[in-house]
Amino acid sequence: MRVTPAPPRQGTMVVATETLPGEAPVAGDAVAVVEAPPASTAPTAQPDAQPSTPKSASRPPAENAAPESTLAQAAPPPRPMPETDPKPAPVVAASEPATVVRRETDSPERNAQRLHRNAIDALERGDTRTAETRLREALESLPGLTAARIELARLLISTGRAGEVGPLLDDGLALAPGQSDLAQLRARLLLQDGALDAAASLLRAAPPLLKASPDHHALLAAIEQRRGRDDSAAEIYRQLVALRPDAGHWHVGLGISLERLGVPASAASAYASALEDTRLSDALRRYANERLRALRS
Repeated sequence: MRVTPAPPRQGTMVVATETLPGEAPVAGDAVAVVEAPPASTAPTAQPDAQPSTPKSASRPPAENAAPESTLAQAAPPPRPMPETDPKPAPVVAASEPATVVRRETDSPERNAQRLHRNAIDALERGDTRTAETRLREALESLPGLTAARIELARLLISTGRAGEVGPLLDDGLALAPGQSDLAQLRARLLLQDGALDAAASLLRAAPPLLKASPDHHALLAAIEQRRGRDDSAAEIYRQLVALRPDAGHWHVGLGISLERLGVPASAASAYASALEDTRLSDALRRYANERLRALRS
């Protein structure tokens, strides 16, 4: 006889992660099939028509009679099945039925986040071309992903393509008018182009709370100062230094506006406070020292 192992059965897999892997086959119990010899070949005992004769009598065997050794094997016991080593099927608790894994596409949010992470990895490797491609793909999947939009804008600026940034930021602000980071970046570009009024209007359109984004208000104060609106600039700088008294650069801004407004004593006090900041840049420190000496002379 010959032994034919049955093919392994397909099992199911219970997935406990958020990822959606493909279905994996699990080997089940193997089954062996034993084929018995055809019935036509199995020998059968033929009864004698004549009474038995003494052993001493010599008698030729009947025609078509099978030898005794063959008759003893007419119904042979099946051979033992070959040992197999199948992989055990997963055991699932009765209260937790098996879940069939299904392949599903990522949501736009997850896809965009993944592309954004890939872009950051590419930037860390210095591969700006791949980073730009992944950032654009992320925004195509999820236009409201502000982090990817800002990263792409900075990448374009760093590669000398600032002209492409304006429309990119405008599209983002159309989706999220109150987004401070987008507004600040757009206002800085307008400031470089000399569009001071447009930059101020953009920052004033939907300003965040001072504590939430002091840099937003500091940029507005600097633009107001350049517009010649020192009263507005001084008011914003007063709020900023009240929030962070150790910020020397804001004290310098306050001193400049107060000096223009004709308040020299208050301006000198602001410059003196600025010099207490050990982190003040060399350029601002020199300027504050020069104005302080001039005001006190």
